[in-house]
Amino acid sequence: SVDSKGWQLSAAIVNNDVKGALKLIDDLYVMKTDESVIAASVYRAYSDMLAVKTAVLSGKNPAAAESLTKLKPFVCQKYAAAVNDLPLSYFSKCLSDCLECDRDLKSKSIDKRARIETLIVKASVMRNER
Repeated sequence: SVDSKGWQLSAAIVNNDVKGALKLIDDLYVMKTDESVIAASVYRAYSDMLAVKTAVLSGKNPAAAESLTKLKPFVCQKYAAAVNDLPLSYFSKCLSDCLECDRDLKSKSIDKRARIETLIVKASVMRNER
C-alpha cells in the first residue's frame, strides 16, 4: 500500500539508505502516488527524527517521542540510535529544504520527481559531510 511504502521511505531516510529511498520512490510512482504524498513522507521522516532527537536531548527516553509521532516505542529507540550524532541544525536544514521542495512542487514547472530525489540526496550528502 502507499502508506506502507511511505513508512518504508521514512525508515530508509532515517537509515541514510539513499539507494533504498530512491527505489521506494520508484515504487510509489508505479503506484501512481502524487508527488505531494511522497514529499509529505520525506517531511514526516525528518520531523519524526527531530522529535526523537529532542526527546533525547531533554533527558527523556526516546520512546517519549511516541506521543509526538505515530511511531511505536521500539521504532523511537531505533531512530534515537540513528540520529544520536546529528546536530539539531541538520534537522532544521532538512525541514526547511522539505518546505522549499513542497513550495516548488506546487508553484514551479519543474521535474517533480527529480526535485524530490534531489531533496533526499542533498540531505544524505549533508549528513555524510559532518
